[in-house]
This record gives sequence, C-alpha cells and structure tokens, in this order.
Amino acid sequence: MALSDDVAGVEKRVSALGLTIKFVCDRAGVPASTWSHWKIGTRRPLKEKWDAIIAAVDDLERRFSS
Repeated sequence: MALSDDVAGVEKRVSALGLTIKFVCDRAGVPASTWSHWKIGTRRPLKEKWDAIIAAVDDLERRFSS
C-alpha cells in the first residue's frame, strides 16, 4: 500500500471520530507540519512517529466506542 493510501486511511478514521489531524498529532507528539509533509509526499514518516499517530488514533477509537 502506498503512503498516500495510508495517510488517507488515517484521515478517514480521524474524520469518523469528528476530530482533526492536528488534535491527533498533538496527542501523538508529532508536529502537524510533519503530517503535512507526509500527506504531500515530501517526506516519509519515521516508524516511531507513524506508530505514535496510529497508537493515538487506536486509543481515541477505543475511548469513543466505549
């Protein structure tokens, strides 16, 4: 799967929660500007930063589904 597909998938999950990527980035400790670079393809994510975003989204989904 291409990074653009992964980014779009995360954005879809975040949108379904009624949240913003900025909110998720803040929770994950990843600058929103870093997300923007990933989204437009000027940078590839470091595994630790990507994992932090995914963990934040997973946590938020658990919290909102309870």
